[in-house]
Amino acid sequence: MATCITGGRTRSCSTAISGGCNFLYLVDFEDVDSVTIGAGGDATGIVMNPGTAVFFKFQFAPNTAVFSESVTNENCATQVTQTFTMNWNGRKQADVNLIKDLADCCCGMVAIHGENTGTSWIWGYSETEEAFLTGVEGTSGTAKSDANQEIITLTAISTKKAAVWTPGEAGIPV
Repeated sequence: MATCITGGRTRSCSTAISGGCNFLYLVDFEDVDSVTIGAGGDATGIVMNPGTAVFFKFQFAPNTAVFSESVTNENCATQVTQTFTMNWNGRKQADVNLIKDLADCCCGMVAIHGENTGTSWIWGYSETEEAFLTGVEGTSGTAKSDANQEIITLTAISTKKAAVWTPGEAGIPV
């Protein structure tokens, strides 16, 4: 008889549950040689391809970024849709150029983001499961009190949920 369940989950009253994301770093998928996954499933390191390959930080308006994962499982075929949405304040030519660069990243991207709980996550690091720019909505707003912004959406389709990035923001190759 096969055993699938190997443990349970206990409630922790001291776990941080603050919502939102506080940073995002992206790199071309082709610039990552490998990601080291520990015995517990967490990501403990990354090897970049030689040269000048580094992650780039993407800042966004406070309290406007969200990461979500939607899991479907049918007949043991798991699909995880990972989505990161962020708002960039204002609209300028530099943003238009950066959006074009993200759209031209045809081999995908690897993403590391941090959440306000203090936990960092890595996703898009497996071949055929990379992150891509999937949506941009630039808006001037209607009223003077409306936001003038670019709303950027990145999406990856994976077979597994994002892995905890144990080195944190300080361990991201920049």
